[in-house]
Amino acid sequence: MYQQIVRKVSNANLAADDSLDQSMDHLVEPSLLPQSSQLLPVFPTVEGGNRFSTYLIKKVRRNPRDLRAHVQRTLLYLSMGDSDAIYAALIDLFLILGNRGLHIRKNLLRQALPSLKEKQVRFLLFHLSRGLDSNISLPKNTVSSLSIGRSGLTQIVRRTASDSGDSDASPLEQAVEILKQNDWLTAMVILENALHHDPGDEAVCRELLSLYRQQQTREAFYKTYMGLIGRSLALPELWLDTEKFFLDSMSLTN
Repeated sequence: MYQQIVRKVSNANLAADDSLDQSMDHLVEPSLLPQSSQLLPVFPTVEGGNRFSTYLIKKVRRNPRDLRAHVQRTLLYLSMGDSDAIYAALIDLFLILGNRGLHIRKNLLRQALPSLKEKQVRFLLFHLSRGLDSNISLPKNTVSSLSIGRSGLTQIVRRTASDSGDSDASPLEQAVEILKQNDWLTAMVILENALHHDPGDEAVCRELLSLYRQQQTREAFYKTYMGLIGRSLALPELWLDTEKFFLDSMSLTN
């Protein structure tokens, strides 16, 4: 329980947005800050910025599609001048946007160039036009909130020389192709990992839930469902319907 209570530091003539520009004498719980027209609140202390950073990381993990939180996080680290943190935030932004949002990615990368290391700049520039997706291995020791610690050559599924198709295929495309080879277990693993990366992906949700039903993998369904509690999961009604499907199946066998 916090001993310090968040107090309003603006005077009666200031709007909620303007109050964020005033100095804050006490620690503020970031989740209780009013919505501001400014992307980045002003924190006069390092501790305030660090608390806001932790809040944004949790927010991005809960809902990877929260573009505002991604941009806020990048701008916050830019203001701190932390090259590794800036790089991690940009990696997460590139991962969730894929080949979309080129203007946003280009603008933030341009601002970050003076703060980034040469290898970091090269990697981001190489992936600027097409972005990143969850099946691309990240450089060694890359730290981010959405990569689940995946760096180097640690892909769960690797294509063999006989595999056909585009090596840049999305996880959903990979899973569909593998299903044609009757390897439903590998396809399920690919879809589950893709969903943990981005629980808001409707197409992945739909394909994975369909696979759970087809293969009667009740335990795998509940493990994934429980693991995503508290995050912004796509197609919530379909998840509930699938849960009902498994509950009905159990009652029929009893």
